Parts: sequence; structure tokens; C-alpha cells
Amino acid sequence: MVRSQSDIQTIQTLYDKNTNSEIYDSGYQIEIESDFQRGDEETGVWTRMQQQSFIDSLINNYPTGILVFVKDHATATSYQNPWRVLDGGNRLRAIRDYIDNKFNSMYGTKFEDLSPQDVAKFTTVQIPCQWMTIERDDPTNTIAEMFTRLNTSSKPLSQGELFKA
Repeated sequence: MVRSQSDIQTIQTLYDKNTNSEIYDSGYQIEIESDFQRGDEETGVWTRMQQQSFIDSLINNYPTGILVFVKDHATATSYQNPWRVLDGGNRLRAIRDYIDNKFNSMYGTKFEDLSPQDVAKFTTVQIPCQWMTIERDDPTNTIAEMFTRLNTSSKPLSQGELFKA
């Protein structure tokens, strides 16, 4: 049976778990690239403007959705395997790339140009996370089924609904 745990992680913790293998052993690391993610590890599918808009949402404490991570013990050889992003790969890439100074914010500022206070404010923003563990006796298509439901079940807003909002 799939196990689920929810918590809140800071941007700094998520960044470190994705980029800093010296801090976290593999059982706590996060890998974006996987068979079910769109795009590749480096670029994903978001445009630069989408990345900037997401970073602006974080800076302004707007809701950005939950990040969902999965660990598949059905095929894993060890419980130390890293977590993989089930939903939120482009968001995690945007965080990583902004902190790594690969693009400017919407205001033209790179992360390295932020004041110490703004760095502290940004890196301590909390993001809700859900950690899904697929057990050995779960069906082999469990991850694919969860990914499909997460990424194909939403209905786009109509022009009228956008105008009303």
C-alpha cells in the first residue's frame, strides 16, 4: 500500500537536497530527472518567463502548490535510493537555477545580488511537500498512474473564468 507523508520544507532545504550530496546521504537526496518527468534534468519544459513568474510568486509568498516526491521500493535495491520528483520538477528547477544565478528575477535581480536580508527571506520560504513511498507489493504501474492523474486531470480555465478571477 502506498504510504504518504506531508510536511513543509524551506527553499534552502529543497535546494540542498537537490544539489548538495555532501550534506545529505542518498536516502534524503532529491533527483528531478526520471522516466516520468517531462523535459530533461537541466531544462524541463518551462520558459524563462514561467520560471521568473514562479520565483516572483515565492518572493511574494503567493501559493505555489505542493511538491510531490516518490520513492519506489518495488524495484529499488536499497531504501537509500534518492527521492524523485513526481510533481513539481519545473518548480524545483526554477528554484535551483535562480539560486545558481542562471536567470534574473522579474525585477532584473540575480540571486547573488540580493541583500543578506532578502536572501534569508527567500531561502526560508516554506513549501508544502508530499512524500509518497511505493511499497514492494504495490502494482508496478503505481507511479505512472499517480503521475497521469496529477498531470491530466485539471481543466483549463475559460476566458470568462479568467476575467472573473
